[in-house]
Amino acid sequence: MTAVSVRWPEPAVRALPRPVTAFQFETVHSFITRLAHANHVAPQDLRGYAARPGDYYPNTERLGLLSGYPPAVLLNRLRGLRPDERDATRQRARSRPACRWCCARRGVNEPVHCWFPDHVTACYRHYRWIGPSANTWDDQVSLTGHHGVIAAARRHARLHRLHHPDIIEAALNDALRIVMRQRRLDGQPECDITNASPSARWATAKDVRTHLTTYPQVITVAGAIIAHRPLLLNAGNENLVIAAFLARAYMAFHPKTDSVEEALRCWLYDQQIIRRSRHGARNG
Repeated sequence: MTAVSVRWPEPAVRALPRPVTAFQFETVHSFITRLAHANHVAPQDLRGYAARPGDYYPNTERLGLLSGYPPAVLLNRLRGLRPDERDATRQRARSRPACRWCCARRGVNEPVHCWFPDHVTACYRHYRWIGPSANTWDDQVSLTGHHGVIAAARRHARLHRLHHPDIIEAALNDALRIVMRQRRLDGQPECDITNASPSARWATAKDVRTHLTTYPQVITVAGAIIAHRPLLLNAGNENLVIAAFLARAYMAFHPKTDSVEEALRCWLYDQQIIRRSRHGARNG
């Protein structure tokens, strides 16, 4: 007699008894971990159960049933459900904890790791730094005495609303080069300068204090660069006009010194080289 294999139906997915709050920009990895802790389940087991049979990544519908949230809400709040954000290693690398006091207001006593947009660097409700280098709750220093940082965060958000992310990224990188060169010429410690150097989207840093010092300067100079972007793209314009405008913007937070002029001159010289190479490539 031949044995017949029977495929039993999979049990229906039901909501877990203890739900957790889904924070805006929270990573799926963080959300599932907190959901597992609240229900005394191993996080890796819950991650596997949230995926479809034979799949590795959490499924939006199954996770919605487990958490009690509609799938549309999870897609709107969580980072990591879309195909280009699924990698758990990338989620952990790009995430920072949400404001500790915002979590406490919702009864959450463990870190909520969020994949914030580049312009989300400060909590305006509790005046805490949640930007780059704030990798733990202890790094979320108070901004009560740092009014320039709060103002810079608002300007950063305004730039995000008005301009394309690629334009902002390029301006931030250029502004950071200018500020770093000026600090080096002023004799700032090399470790401070290095720690202020993030990757393309302000994703890495080691020292919160260095970020608090350089952030207002970088945002101010980046705004000036974006404002004069048409001049920078036009190879026929005189660089002295741009240099004068950037110098005025720089003097808002730093006296006009030889280091400022040298940093601006070197950056404008680099821009000349870039423009000439592009112009030559088009004509060639």
